[in-house]
Amino acid sequence: MLQAWSLTALVVVTPVSAVEPSSAALQEIHQLLDVLGNSNCQFNRNGEWYTPAEAVKHLNKKFDVLVGKGKIGTTEDFIRIAASESSVSGEPYQVQCSGAPAVNSGPWLTDALAKIRSGNKPL
Repeated sequence: MLQAWSLTALVVVTPVSAVEPSSAALQEIHQLLDVLGNSNCQFNRNGEWYTPAEAVKHLNKKFDVLVGKGKIGTTEDFIRIAASESSVSGEPYQVQCSGAPAVNSGPWLTDALAKIRSGNKPL
């Protein structure tokens, strides 16, 4: 009986290892935010449209919180967890550029990331 309790106590007090973004992931995330911030695209969050600068400010804040919680380890994590949908409403974020139809931000950022990785300039 004592052995079972000891094992349970060990499991309860052992912290779950948190992830941290690598320097390469941090660089890519900053590049993605630069692409968005320097675009002429509007950013929709919970039904309201925001400027690129406002979008970057929001995503930076969300990124900082999620990194602090150990939830962002890769650029793909950033896109999926922080930059694709509202953590409050669950509604997808959208990006609308130059009069084109609005698209979900996840695929838009994934496409921008592919261009960054291939050496092509996004947008």
